Amino acid sequence: MSHRAIACTRTETLPGFDSRRLHFFLLASYLSMGIVRAEQPRRGDARAWRRRRKRYRLTAAGREALRAWVSEPTDELPELRDVALLKLFFDADAPPLADAQLVAHREKLREYEQLAQQVGDDLTPGPLATLQAGIAHEREWVRYWQRLRTGGR
Repeated sequence: MSHRAIACTRTETLPGFDSRRLHFFLLASYLSMGIVRAEQPRRGDARAWRRRRKRYRLTAAGREALRAWVSEPTDELPELRDVALLKLFFDADAPPLADAQLVAHREKLREYEQLAQQVGDDLTPGPLATLQAGIAHEREWVRYWQRLRTGGR
């Protein structure tokens, strides 16, 4: 079972078009296992009704499966799939690559910092820690690409 996929439905329902992120075959199996349930849009919800998009919610069994998964510590490292690093590995010209990456990472850092200012006090510990990790991650990428841009290694 892909616990990451069912975690997407933890706090709110997902419109049907977002279910592609859950992969259709996973969604179908979760429905048959009773992990999620589909809800038809209400007639009063004109936009959803017009598109006839189902919404998916975790069931009690789904919440329990998610709780069990979250409670297990992990030593799994993130997968890094970075086109810029791949190009660098194959001897791309570092300064122009660094310039492009600096723009991208500074923008992402700005988005995260802005989000932290807007909702940081309202977040529960888990989402706040995750946002702080994203900010730290982007700050480190900015430092890395700045160093590379100036010829440092």
